[in-house]
Amino acid sequence: MMHRLERTIVHARCAMAASQASSILTWVRGSRRLYWPAAGIHVKATPASQFNQNRKCRCPCIALSATSSSSSSFLAEPSSSRRLSKQASRVPDEKLVKLRERLEAEGIDAYIIPSEDPHQSEYSADCFMRRAYISGFTGSAGTAVVTKDSAALWTDGRYFLQAESQLGPDWQLMRAGTPGVPSYGEWLRDQLKPASVIGIDPFLFSMEAARELEHCLSSKNHKLSLLQGANLVDDVWGNDRPKLPTSQLRVHDLRFAGVDVSTKLSDLRKALTAAGATAIAVTMLDEVAWLFNLRGHDVPHNPVAYAYAVVELETATLFTDLSKITDEVSLHLKEAQVSVKPYTSILAFLERLASNGCKLWLDPSRVSVAMLNTFDAACKTYYKNQKGKKPVNSGRSSGSKFVDEIQGPCTLERTSPILLAKAKKNASELHGMREAHLRYTSLDFLNMEMFIFSTQLVFHHTKSYYDSDTDCIMSSVNYLKDSLKPCSPIKKKVI
Repeated sequence: MMHRLERTIVHARCAMAASQASSILTWVRGSRRLYWPAAGIHVKATPASQFNQNRKCRCPCIALSATSSSSSSFLAEPSSSRRLSKQASRVPDEKLVKLRERLEAEGIDAYIIPSEDPHQSEYSADCFMRRAYISGFTGSAGTAVVTKDSAALWTDGRYFLQAESQLGPDWQLMRAGTPGVPSYGEWLRDQLKPASVIGIDPFLFSMEAARELEHCLSSKNHKLSLLQGANLVDDVWGNDRPKLPTSQLRVHDLRFAGVDVSTKLSDLRKALTAAGATAIAVTMLDEVAWLFNLRGHDVPHNPVAYAYAVVELETATLFTDLSKITDEVSLHLKEAQVSVKPYTSILAFLERLASNGCKLWLDPSRVSVAMLNTFDAACKTYYKNQKGKKPVNSGRSSGSKFVDEIQGPCTLERTSPILLAKAKKNASELHGMREAHLRYTSLDFLNMEMFIFSTQLVFHHTKSYYDSDTDCIMSSVNYLKDSLKPCSPIKKKVI
């Protein structure tokens, strides 16, 4: 039985007033979120045996209580107790009810809602946070699946506790990566009746992800339906859905970028020629920003803007909201001979490329199914109109030699060459990285010292209960503490 701890100090996440003691949430073992109590708030860790009667757990649970000078207090219960309370106060989820009505109207048995936006980004603008809206779980990674009678969410170990707290009683948490937990594809395959229809938004799935999912579902004759007309969550969201960001683009100065846009485009065209391709579709936001030396503010904490790009052997086109283009950005792009078109015109542009016999380079892990299907459909139209000419292997290839043999439009599926080019930092980029690290080294070291201090204190009190785990963790903490040394400022030479 764990004895009561009269005093516990934990790491600061936000300052809380003493009168708001009920807002503090503290944990000793198993959580990633630690908070520093405000002045006047005292935290006590007490045995939680009353919550362990129905649990089979190797380690004792800890219930934490917080009190303040205003005599308000609360008890942070184990997650099992929170789940039971959710079930007791279960109220039908209106969002799920409306979404299931849309499933019925579309004639599908299940709908998958990933975290990604149309550019396969992990971090998205508010208007693309469909999974967070429908489930209530706000972590950066996760996939929600809704069927006619159940709803489940998959996320990784970083977010188990957060998801458990945020999901409503109608949702089942699937701890991805845990032994015995199936992937959402395997779960759908086994949960649904044979020959069921699973709907997805093809803009939110990469070519690679869609093929893997389709292969998984095929063993039970399930059909993957691509609902390209509208996103079902958007229909439920309605007018409350945030608008697409319209923040203006800015030029990333050459003294920071190190290489101008024309040089980057020239190098990219050399890669296209070597592979036998005549154009490449660039969809990742960071790749578009790097290629054109542009930065944006569409995604919190990420200097990117929503845009596509298509680079041909002679031309380059940027697809973005035209209101984002300032006079400075317009001049910057004009100097590099880059034209600008509306963000929503990318599919029509791909159709035009196919009609002109383009050999298009696509990265299967980054390009959406919607873009692939649009180009493929245009290729079929091209060959239908060109009597006597037929595509080889459906007009797809992974080798440059094979591409040269195709007389007409086709896709070349390879990893984006921009990925490696962007990873090779030039002298200006390396200098900028060093300067950024030096600027924040002192603050980072202070935060690490606070973390190490609080970890040592907490594990000192719990050591007798977790001897094997504590010894291992504390040895790692001590190693970190000895290894981290504050960097002394580098003296700059005066030229």
